[in-house]
Amino acid sequence: MRKNLQKLVYRQQINKMVAYIQHHLSKPIRLEKLADIAGFSRFHFHRIFTAFVGETLGEYTRRLRLEKGCLELLYTQRPVTEIALLIGYETPAAFDVLCSYLTKNNLWSKVGVCLSIYPDDLNLTPPEECRYDGGFVLKEGVDIQPEGEVQIQTILGGKYAIFLHKGPYETLWQTWNAIYRDWLSASGLKLRDVIPYEVYLKDKQKTKPEDLLTEIHLAIE
Repeated sequence: MRKNLQKLVYRQQINKMVAYIQHHLSKPIRLEKLADIAGFSRFHFHRIFTAFVGETLGEYTRRLRLEKGCLELLYTQRPVTEIALLIGYETPAAFDVLCSYLTKNNLWSKVGVCLSIYPDDLNLTPPEECRYDGGFVLKEGVDIQPEGEVQIQTILGGKYAIFLHKGPYETLWQTWNAIYRDWLSASGLKLRDVIPYEVYLKDKQKTKPEDLLTEIHLAIE
């Protein structure tokens, strides 16, 4: 009973930190501030956060910023500089390049869904060295040429297991964990050595967090 109560208290404190992060993506996220909000020892903060959230603080913050930036570009008319600052980038260079490319080539009307790709294994690669690719899927038949930092990336075909996550992006880690912890072992299937990715199906600006839909795609043999 006491153990369950302590776990509940930890969860409540973690929720306070998550709420703070979500509302301060445009600013530096400081470890000391989060530890104070939660009332955790700074020496144990990282382990507690990772145990409950499923990602390190750096991984979690980086993913939220990437997802927010992609959705802002796709569904709002905000200037690129404003979006970059909104999600905590001191320079809007990467977003500016992508947006300028789409505008220059008159491609906005041909943009489909927004997605995120994680080329690196977060369990093997240090968070500061992980790459996070954000992009848009262009509609079929659109022919474009790579230019500078904007590149074409082809997602390999074949069989994919597709999982639908309903709810806020902040709880996506729960679905990812359930897939690897529960579904994979019970399915008897093997994963291919292909990068997984997320596809965002709803306009965040027009959809309640609990109604957001995200597909998780895992390549299987």
